[in-house]
Amino acid sequence: MKILFVEPNIEGRIGEPPLNIAGLKSFVSQMTTHTAKCCDLSFQKRGWKEHLLDQLDEGGYDVIGISTMSFNFYQTVQIADFLKSQRDVPILVGGVHCILKPDEVIACSSIDLVCTAEGEWILRDLLDANLNPEGVGGIWYKKADGEVVKQANPEVEMNIDQFPYPDWDDFPIESYFMFNPYHTLGLG
Repeated sequence: MKILFVEPNIEGRIGEPPLNIAGLKSFVSQMTTHTAKCCDLSFQKRGWKEHLLDQLDEGGYDVIGISTMSFNFYQTVQIADFLKSQRDVPILVGGVHCILKPDEVIACSSIDLVCTAEGEWILRDLLDANLNPEGVGGIWYKKADGEVVKQANPEVEMNIDQFPYPDWDDFPIESYFMFNPYHTLGLG
């Protein structure tokens, strides 16, 4: 299976490169039989819709993964709504906001699946099951009749040393240094 991870920064300031999806891409690519790519919208604010559609057309992805925090959840919903209006592809949302407020996330009509815990092993299990979420711990999903299925979280992985180093190949790393004053001043 192929997954496209999206960094939903279409309105906010430029900060640090998104470690979360870079780490997930690396995990999927190196520790599963599946493939992953990242689409960082941080530098595509004016043309994010076109950029995202170009990425989708190039890849033939089976699922779109968006990592969200509480401060950018509205942007995540905007992106999910846009994607659903353009393509028939499942949308999986994970991240801090999904851990804190999974009911709010799954209530969005354009969001199909919610990861309510650490994503690595959950994502592997979901991809291995060809996106059939039944029995995949840590995934909430909607049945055809709209009923929400809330599956319990698996145990938290405490040994982060087993995960590969984040894969930054899909990110304009040099551009982040231009916008981050700590790096520009030699402080970061």
